[in-house]
Amino acid sequence: MARSGSRDRRVVTLRRFAVRLLLSVAVIALLWSFAAPLYNRFVAVTAGAAFALIESPDVTIVRAEQGALWILREARSGDVKPFMSFDLYVYVGFVPLLALLLATPGLRPWRRLRLLGFGVALLSTTHIVFLVGAVRLLYVAYGLDVVGPMAAGVCQWAQVSLRILWEAGALVIWAALALRAWRRSRPAVGLAGTPAHAAGV
Repeated sequence: MARSGSRDRRVVTLRRFAVRLLLSVAVIALLWSFAAPLYNRFVAVTAGAAFALIESPDVTIVRAEQGALWILREARSGDVKPFMSFDLYVYVGFVPLLALLLATPGLRPWRRLRLLGFGVALLSTTHIVFLVGAVRLLYVAYGLDVVGPMAAGVCQWAQVSLRILWEAGALVIWAALALRAWRRSRPAVGLAGTPAHAAGV
């Protein structure tokens, strides 16, 4: 009976999580359509500063315009030409991350707010690293930056790693932040399968 009750509580918890997750995704996706252009400007400024720090000379220009993040490169002649662009979809990881954190059970309001703040900061950092790294690696791939054979091999692995970072970043951040809350939300079980409170724990 105790195990059945524990299993029932887990099912209820998962159902509530699923409902909250679906509702959160719907609301956040709607709000994100308005917030994404503002975030894109933030990324443009931050990524531009990152390029200025790591490049010598600083040849990369980042602009947020026309619903995209544009990367321009300054040639030796001084001409500035478009190199590539990123659609706002590149930031879509915010939707599942925020929805998962809002739906996670076992979190007090202030702790949930703190985790949301940490999650946003970590995913923003992930986006900056991905964008800057992807552009620099493409410079190497297109022969705009010359590196040795060994470094070229490292760059190939780095491209794969960056892709994984972008694809899985939101889920990894959520799991890292919410794992303890999930453990606390599970019904504690004592000896012989009895609930912890009944076993005197």
